[in-house]
Amino acid sequence: MKSITVTELKELLKKSNINLLDVREVDEYAQSHIDQATLLPLSTFPKAIETLDKNDTYYLICRSGRRSVQAGIMMEDEGFEVINVKGGMLEFYE
Repeated sequence: MKSITVTELKELLKKSNINLLDVREVDEYAQSHIDQATLLPLSTFPKAIETLDKNDTYYLICRSGRRSVQAGIMMEDEGFEVINVKGGMLEFYE
């Protein structure tokens, strides 16, 4: 699975509209999140990804990077192109 750093994500967010999925849970997302991110909790996979377009690329973020890797593996198994954000939200707000 491809990955990018939080710094690279911040640059992408400035330049373009990307499909950023936040795979944390509702309470975590409510506390803080990236405005452009769509909440899709890992606990709702694999049913939730049925609504996504396999022709798009998805960037995945969570608190530290572990759940986004898990989500990415599930999505890749279903034929999605995904890119993990290393370090997650912990690094995003450093």
